[in-house]
Amino acid sequence: MIGRRLALLALLAAIPGARLHAQARRAPAPAPAPVSQVPLAEPVDLSDEGNEGIGDVRVENEAKINVPDSLVERVWRYMNERYVPTPTWIQHAGERFGARASDEYFTDVYYDTPDMWFLRHDGGLRHRTRHIPGDVNNRKNNRELMQVKLQRENDFATSRSEIKFDIRHYPKSRRRPDDNLPALGIVKRSDRPAFLARLASLGIDGTKLRQAITIEQRRRRVYLFDESAVFFSLTLDQTSSRKWWMHDGFTEIELEINELAYTPAGPEKRHRLEEIQAAIEADLYRAFPSLGRDQTPKYSKLVHRFEHDHALFPLAFRLSLDPRAQAGVLAGALVLVVAAWGVVVMRASRKRRPLAVRDDEPSEVRARFLSTTRA
Repeated sequence: MIGRRLALLALLAAIPGARLHAQARRAPAPAPAPVSQVPLAEPVDLSDEGNEGIGDVRVENEAKINVPDSLVERVWRYMNERYVPTPTWIQHAGERFGARASDEYFTDVYYDTPDMWFLRHDGGLRHRTRHIPGDVNNRKNNRELMQVKLQRENDFATSRSEIKFDIRHYPKSRRRPDDNLPALGIVKRSDRPAFLARLASLGIDGTKLRQAITIEQRRRRVYLFDESAVFFSLTLDQTSSRKWWMHDGFTEIELEINELAYTPAGPEKRHRLEEIQAAIEADLYRAFPSLGRDQTPKYSKLVHRFEHDHALFPLAFRLSLDPRAQAGVLAGALVLVVAAWGVVVMRASRKRRPLAVRDDEPSEVRARFLSTTRA
């Protein structure tokens, strides 16, 4: 009897709990955390502080999109309105992003070997100088770096390796002949062994480099950042280059995952960064259907444009990189000048030579000829 009462009491006590469990199952799932609309303050940028990353291989991931000249200003307005100051549309629950715009100017001096190794491998070796007129106190204003850019095998088409070296401008000295060499002469002396070793691993003699082409760029950018650092940039890049009497250029968008965020990231973090990149690219195509992807590096793209637009460029470009070819052309030109001078001298001597009269000419002809020569 007592056992039955206890069982009944236990059943009555379980009924409220069962009702609560059933109500919880029938209740709708909790709403996701709201996406923050409050602008986020940009964190202090510590990238490239001191010697951090100098000589190290970093992985950059950027999608490159060609932009017709007629769309340049419209694209820039869209980038500002869509992302600055808070790009909420790409945020997931729990994420908080901010954005800011910047107007920067870059000068890239590219170097190559006599056999054009970097051009043939879609790579690049450049001395980059950055100017930020709107923020002259920015520590990256007037910053200079030597950068080696390489394609990555068995990786995404958007991924490239980048190795940076510090720049120093030393007074020319006979005791340091390497100070007078192109490219090598402006690399910080303490970095030169690593710089030469990196090039040697590619089969390149770093003492044989020659200046190839200079690219001037106006880079209008939108930087995306979270609470810790800048992790992404959208760059509207207007390029221009002049080689001798020839001029060319183009405009492209670079959607770049910051290498400091991408290189150390694990698979999950990389996937999220690539997801953001893909979403931004798709959004640009929806807004501007005529845009199109072109992953050709700037150096290769500009050289190809010069070759297409200027018939004499391929020969002149090759000569500028190969001292032996230059010597051959100069020797050939000298031979042509000497030969031309010889022809001129021979013709002049013929004009000054007196005409002869044969003995069997009639006397009146001989008399007329003598009177002419005496006059």
